[in-house]
Amino acid sequence: QPGGQLVLLETTAASRWLDLTFGLTEGWWRFADGRQEQPLLDSASWQVLLEAHGFADVAVLEQDGQAVIVARAVAQPVALPERSWLILADQQGVGETLAAGLRDRGEQVALVYAGGSFASHADGTFHINPSDPADYQQLLSRLPRLHGVVHLWGLETVADGTAPLGQVAAMEVGSGSALRLVQALLTANVEPAGLWLVTQGAQAVTPDDLVRGYAQAGLWGLGRVVALEHPELRAVCIDLDAAAPREQARKLQALLLSSEGGVERQVALRAGHPYVARLERLPITEPKALPIRADATYLITGGFGGLGLAVAHWLVEQGARHLLLVGRRGPNPAAQEALAALAAQGATITVMQGDVSDRARVRQILDAIDPATPLAGIIHSVGVLDDGALLQQNWERFVPVLAPKVQGAWNLHTLTQGMELDCFVLFSSAASLLGSRGQANHVAANAWLDAFAAYRRAQGLPALSINWGAWAEIGAAAALVEDPDRAFAQMGLGAIRPREGIAAFAHLLGRLHTQV
Repeated sequence: QPGGQLVLLETTAASRWLDLTFGLTEGWWRFADGRQEQPLLDSASWQVLLEAHGFADVAVLEQDGQAVIVARAVAQPVALPERSWLILADQQGVGETLAAGLRDRGEQVALVYAGGSFASHADGTFHINPSDPADYQQLLSRLPRLHGVVHLWGLETVADGTAPLGQVAAMEVGSGSALRLVQALLTANVEPAGLWLVTQGAQAVTPDDLVRGYAQAGLWGLGRVVALEHPELRAVCIDLDAAAPREQARKLQALLLSSEGGVERQVALRAGHPYVARLERLPITEPKALPIRADATYLITGGFGGLGLAVAHWLVEQGARHLLLVGRRGPNPAAQEALAALAAQGATITVMQGDVSDRARVRQILDAIDPATPLAGIIHSVGVLDDGALLQQNWERFVPVLAPKVQGAWNLHTLTQGMELDCFVLFSSAASLLGSRGQANHVAANAWLDAFAAYRRAQGLPALSINWGAWAEIGAAAALVEDPDRAFAQMGLGAIRPREGIAAFAHLLGRLHTQV
């Protein structure tokens, strides 16, 4: 009856006894709706179903797998305006299933697949070259006014662990294509209700997450910068779990429709439940000190820069007697003076020049370590900047920023997996969490580091990713943060003094956290 209230008491969580009961009946195999793996619908699916069948004001109160669902019947089924969606579809079937669900609601969907060149097909699908910016522009010129854009190509990110710059090349599949998509949308003056950037297993959300999708995590970094530089695109990052593609698509559709115009820009789906990103204050407790060994070697990448030398100085103060410092270029006179001072304290300082994104060179560096003083710890502090607004960026400017951090970390990881390390520290950036205008490549690189640390920890290996703010006096951002005309000062952001930063570093080494 129009205006009537519908009240449902439903079980919305999977149950083994229900699976057994219904699974043994003939009716199980006759389902013609979205249920595939169990006979029940979760709360998000109920909301989508009721709205599609003429109910409004759907409200759900759920606890422990039981839900009270209230909805109001309207005089006529809700007439949804015909809207157009663009889906950059994956090969797993998530995009195709999502498109089918949206079409069932009367909406138009254009599916786009990665291919060798631009092609428009009779069934309304497209192929474009993911590396060709012109193909994205040509695609948008063929489409009506877009309501939503869903980028699923990040799900195709699979890194070749042995290829030169294999990790960086893998990131181009998701992050590179998203960069070109964003640029095309801006050039065409398209302002959708939402731009959804989707990954799978790229974020550490629950204690059981293995973060096998760490190679996709750079897309989250890019998304954070898009949200800052171009809020009109309404970019939202979504991380899926390991559910079957059909189930993922159903939950993704519910999330897309429920998040239109919402304020949450970072969402992870785990077992059907959405999680949102929040910063959490770290309790100040007395950590267990990590012993610094005099009979072992500590490797510092970016070792001739200000941060690397500050860490080297602290290690020697704590009793380290064997340091291996690596940099792309040899130490300048100031660094040579600092190294001489460390040697005067009784430490053996080995200096090697090399690009850590070069796997063969990293192997040579590790092979040079004296077996009598085996490697005990790695501090990966390398960093390169090449700032520019999104519209001025291209993948060629991303690669030099990504390579030392991303490929360097991967090379160090794979070539030391058989060693018993006490620490594996990655110097990330607060920009990875907060985004930073004009630093999309830098933010993407550090987002990868954060996810990779979680991946290593899930493998039972030591890992710590530190999201540093800008340091004063030393480091790549020192000059920027102290310039009153730059955004740092205008945003009220201060700088970390070297003494404070090293004290924080020492404190964090003894903690069990993976990312701080």
